[in-house]
Amino acid sequence: MVINQKFIAEKAGVSQKTVSLFFNTPDVLSENTREKVRSVVRQYNYFPNQAARSMRSNSFRRIACVIPQYGARKHLQHPQLITYLDGISSTLSKQGYSLVFEPVYIEMVNDRIEFPDFFETISVDGIIGLCCGWIPPEIDQRVNSFGLPVVWLNRAADDPRLACIPIDERSGVRQMVRHLRKAGHRRIGWFGPDFSADRKHHSAQERYAALTAELTAAGGVLSLSMFYRNGAEIEGLARTLSSKSGEIDALVCYDSGGRNVLYTTLLREHCTPERVPVLHFASEWELRDYGSYDGFVELPEFRLGELGAEYILARLAGRETAVFLQPPAGEFRLKPLY
Repeated sequence: MVINQKFIAEKAGVSQKTVSLFFNTPDVLSENTREKVRSVVRQYNYFPNQAARSMRSNSFRRIACVIPQYGARKHLQHPQLITYLDGISSTLSKQGYSLVFEPVYIEMVNDRIEFPDFFETISVDGIIGLCCGWIPPEIDQRVNSFGLPVVWLNRAADDPRLACIPIDERSGVRQMVRHLRKAGHRRIGWFGPDFSADRKHHSAQERYAALTAELTAAGGVLSLSMFYRNGAEIEGLARTLSSKSGEIDALVCYDSGGRNVLYTTLLREHCTPERVPVLHFASEWELRDYGSYDGFVELPEFRLGELGAEYILARLAGRETAVFLQPPAGEFRLKPLY
């Protein structure tokens, strides 16, 4: 007994073309039809011959996700990237595509770049890049040399030739400032990375600028700014902050990491600053601890991943892509929605 698409079609009571659509563009089929085919596929444990399909269509049904990692190969950073990957892979899988994880390692001391084996061959149909900070021009040159559809997530479009989808930082900040002013808080402090010296934290500059602008527009003021370059400086500034808490009505932290170090340091040092609300920006995966928050901007990382996948799929299908390049906005919340 040969189990192929013709066999699956006969058992499911549909046409062979319908089975082909099930594996290539399932969204065009009704849920009832998909379930008919799906049940037979599961019953006979059938998988289409991907190699043969690739040869016939000149398509690999795979998308590469290029992720710059700042440090040596064994030191994975940016754990929040799993949220982006979840959004990307879930969207691609609905259209029969898989995701290939391709980390690129950047040693910040000497700007040495280590490319994965993927960059020696072309075995994908498109490329999605995740930007965590500064992208060396060598990476752009190598990625663009393949001539494939490419889109970068969480990256400002500094080059008009690049398709980029950044996060709309200002919308979330505007909601945060509106909340602070409504609560009577006018003098706001900032606690975040020194973006003038650290190329890894490109979003810190955008959040800081947005906070300054929105406070000015709302009649508030950024009365205290504290910048750090590494973990040791975070702890030192946290201790300093305990003596300056009287200068602010509320504090905004760049991320939950800075917020957590701040609280831990103050507790360890037995500091008892005047109580001020501490707000922060958070990845979706960081809000699973059901902790107590004064407020946070939840970053739309899952949605950003979806948009990146939708952009690539639209490019491959020859459809309009501008709608997918619109930056998604974060949402200000007082507690996680889980």
